[in-house]
Amino acid sequence: MAALLVTLAAVWPVKKLAACSNAIDRPGQRKIHAHPTPKLGGLAIFIGIIAALGVSRIFYGNIFSREIIVILSGGLLTVALGFADDVYSLPWSVKLLGQIIIAVVVVSCGLEINYLKHPLSLQVIELGVFSKILSVFWILVVMNIINLIDGLDGLAGGIALISAFALFIISLLTNQLHVVFLLIALCGATAGFLRFNFHPASIFLGDTGSLLLGYLLAVCSITGVLKSATVIALGIPLLSLLIPLTDTALAIIRRLKNRVNIFLPDRGHLHHILLNYYKDSQREVVLLLYSASAVLNLAAVLLSVTSGIYSYLWFLVIIAVLLSAALRLKKRILWPESK
Repeated sequence: MAALLVTLAAVWPVKKLAACSNAIDRPGQRKIHAHPTPKLGGLAIFIGIIAALGVSRIFYGNIFSREIIVILSGGLLTVALGFADDVYSLPWSVKLLGQIIIAVVVVSCGLEINYLKHPLSLQVIELGVFSKILSVFWILVVMNIINLIDGLDGLAGGIALISAFALFIISLLTNQLHVVFLLIALCGATAGFLRFNFHPASIFLGDTGSLLLGYLLAVCSITGVLKSATVIALGIPLLSLLIPLTDTALAIIRRLKNRVNIFLPDRGHLHHILLNYYKDSQREVVLLLYSASAVLNLAAVLLSVTSGIYSYLWFLVIIAVLLSAALRLKKRILWPESK
């Protein structure tokens, strides 16, 4: 509740800051919105999270473990990178370099997937040098998939909220209590921001917000769901974030096919396709993707409470259902060309 209320209160001064720093998203050929809209929304979310954790410390004691301090430090760096991009429109190479530095720093501080366990024998599988590589790669992937899906009012924030809430439930069920306070603060702050970001939005996440949400989802899944998890549990965050992951994978394939830079934006994303199909109704498209994300996250939660052979069977059922749904959608939605 504290995160929600503080974020609601922080949005107005953040809008003023965006206007003063010229962090304004103006309409253009690739843009959907019709009016200049302030960015920097992630700053309000970060303020809400910090405030909520401070309140939690008062009532629940010292919740600022070393891992949480590392996560928040990386979050501050992410906000700084996003702020610079929202104000100065950094080249994609500079932004990617900044993300790599942030990921390497937090992983070097111990935030990594150390090992996995075999789901049947529970034998420990040491990852060795691949531990740091896998952890850095995962952080970069999730930061960018949330950034890329941020194309409609409330879409990235809503999907991040659904995934964060699922990770919160999973962390409770699996006794990963060290990230519970951070995840529920993330949920509250994002929900508060959506009050102003859902269509018609009066403020955008900007890279300040989309990168921050992606970063927090990535590191919370590492230190919560993925750390010391079974091999099959790798499917949990993949299911939770399957919509933005799929959208990003298709975007990369599409851009390679058209021989364009994979980091350059286009209007061929899943939400753009659905927007054409639903006759430019942003609300319908966003609510449809919310629903699909909610179903996938429910499947992720159910996967987290199964074990042994049952986890394999449930995972196979999920894959079969997803493949069936994909085949049905293939007939309705054609692969678009980049613009």
